[in-house]
Amino acid sequence: MATIDSSPNCVGYFALQLGSDTVPSLPRDKLRHLQNHIAFPAVHLSYLAVDKTYQRQGLGRYLLMEVFEKVARISEHAGFYALTLQSVDSESTAFYKSLGFEEYSEGGSQPKMLYPIENILEIVRS
Repeated sequence: MATIDSSPNCVGYFALQLGSDTVPSLPRDKLRHLQNHIAFPAVHLSYLAVDKTYQRQGLGRYLLMEVFEKVARISEHAGFYALTLQSVDSESTAFYKSLGFEEYSEGGSQPKMLYPIENILEIVRS
């Protein structure tokens, strides 16, 4: 949860969960080594939200870096392929794409997207 200074008001938050997603959702050219499996392990970003008053000021990017750091720590104890999410609309899809997320399942304006753990670790460790 993000707050401003000593205010108790929440201006942004995120939630993560461990799980998996189906391999058939992945494009054929990705994860060829998983084609004989039903699902791939992932950490799922269930929610990432910023209060409308504070949107477009960098708080979403800041929260996502917090997500990346937590995901990197999780990777020290659990094996998984990627951070996944399901975009809620075309605006959030554009936001996540601008940060390097890739669509892996067509969902119209709500596609499933992923960011491989190996790329997250490169960012966090640099």
